[in-house]
Amino acid sequence: MDTLCARGYPHVHLCDYSFIRFLLLWAENEKQFGRAECNDVTNKYELNRPNAKYNGPQLTKLPSERPVQPLIMLACSASKQEITNTPEFAKLCRKLKSQARTFNINETVDALKIISYMGVHSSSIIVQTLLQLIRHQVNDLSLKQIVFLEFVLKRMKSSSLTDALRIALPLVFEAQLETKIDRSNPSQLAELLYYSAQTRCSDSCIELLLGALNDLHHELDINSAKLVGHVSLDFLDYLCEKVVENGTILENCRPATFISFISALAIANYKPKNWGCIKDSLLKNPLLQDEKLELPWIKISVNLALLDCFFNPLLERVFQEDFLKTFLDRKNNLLDQLQLLTLYNAVFTLHPTYSGTLPPPAIMQEAMSKNGEHVKDFPLKGALERGLGGSCYLLTKVHTKLGQFVDHVVVMRKGGYPVAINESSEQSTSSRQFVEDLIIPPNSQIVMIMCHLPNCYINNCHRLRGHFVLVGKSLEALGYVVVHISLELWEKLLDHEKIPYLMQNIKLISDSQKCSEIYA
Repeated sequence: MDTLCARGYPHVHLCDYSFIRFLLLWAENEKQFGRAECNDVTNKYELNRPNAKYNGPQLTKLPSERPVQPLIMLACSASKQEITNTPEFAKLCRKLKSQARTFNINETVDALKIISYMGVHSSSIIVQTLLQLIRHQVNDLSLKQIVFLEFVLKRMKSSSLTDALRIALPLVFEAQLETKIDRSNPSQLAELLYYSAQTRCSDSCIELLLGALNDLHHELDINSAKLVGHVSLDFLDYLCEKVVENGTILENCRPATFISFISALAIANYKPKNWGCIKDSLLKNPLLQDEKLELPWIKISVNLALLDCFFNPLLERVFQEDFLKTFLDRKNNLLDQLQLLTLYNAVFTLHPTYSGTLPPPAIMQEAMSKNGEHVKDFPLKGALERGLGGSCYLLTKVHTKLGQFVDHVVVMRKGGYPVAINESSEQSTSSRQFVEDLIIPPNSQIVMIMCHLPNCYINNCHRLRGHFVLVGKSLEALGYVVVHISLELWEKLLDHEKIPYLMQNIKLISDSQKCSEIYA
């Protein structure tokens, strides 16, 4: 959808983009375009059967058969590496090549799907033969086949044949779109829109698909609509005005309403102008005295903390050992543990007057040990090292002794110059590094760089989600400088802009000599 924005469609409202983003997620086979086509192959031909063993299919009757079906049977029999190393696979490919000119377009595309899935090189004779046949039958392709071929071709090495097909496919697509689209299939419409945006189809093509998608808005139920991830501050203001007009709404509402209301404000990191009245009404709700374990108490507490609301009776109950042992005694509780850690850090740093119960050290140590362990990639690392002047000025994958995780740490002295903090030329991230262990010169600042993925932001506006804002506030309360970097925006910069962009943000905040946030 960012491609559409870049192409200049101001008449398409933000809510339309959010709806289209949702429809892209609504694809039936797979959430990501392209992978859906690959999985379509594996599902259709059962290529993903577990523990399949190669039994050596009999090929004695192969000359009288269409070779596509035996190729499919062979593909179902073992792993890709085992199959491509067998003489039977080579025989089938030779047979496929000899009979390829008798195929219709569907058989040709199916053959290319299987061959591509098996990892046969694009420069091989069999792949080139199939592509030549597709070139001669390009006007007979369906819309779905065009989309799949674009996915395959852009992963092939550029050649005169692949380039010619990539030029021809969008033209055929536009010519057939109006007569062949299924206006009742949101999954297909979303994929076609993605293809149209990526291949820069005409405005009329984009408009047709946008209109068809918007016509399906009535099919969204409320639970599906929530997945869109759209935030409307005007709508939140309207709701807040209504609950202020009638203060008993929040005082007496049911758990689902209570949780949804504070979640909406917390995710958007938004406190309305009448927040004081709203907070008073929320805290009067008897729900906060309820002890039903099935309610997401830790999440409720975190969302209230996001809104600078620390309700001590609730915190004391949530931090009790008996409650935590029961609440966390279930499978797949990693999210609960990390939310507990976020809440603990927020209370420790942002609510220093709290003197009630704290979580048991053993439970907190387990949560701390898991925070950040899932992060394996650090895409900013190379650019930061080059910009700072070497790896000795950067620490990667760092923790605080409160359990907070930080992508990168830099120490800046007065004047905006980095300080060497990493003695190892090849930094190891296998053992934990704690920022508190750093020995830094006087009048210098510790700068923490947080790299955020696209899902850390609101879909329809570049607004950092409340959870990540709360993490940043907790770190700032400890005296650190926090720089938030959007990976999506950073990757869109030209190569020569990326390093200066990072250095400018670090220097700007370091020179200010005070804690502040940059939402990049």
